[in-house]
Amino acid sequence: MKLQKQKAWTYKDTEYAKYSIVIPNKEIDKLGWKEGDELESIIKGEKLVIAKKTPKQIEINTPLFGN
Repeated sequence: MKLQKQKAWTYKDTEYAKYSIVIPNKEIDKLGWKEGDELESIIKGEKLVIAKKTPKQIEINTPLFGN
């Protein structure tokens, strides 16, 4: 996997960036994820956990991990 940084915008001489994580196709296939799926993230220590939201979570907009 690879973390990529891209310039998003500039405001008052300050540049802001957005980041993307490139996940290999085989890993996406193993997870059963599809383009457009709603994902949620949580930081646990020095780890970032990303999981697919369930339809119920999307409907009521509640966090997957009970934050």
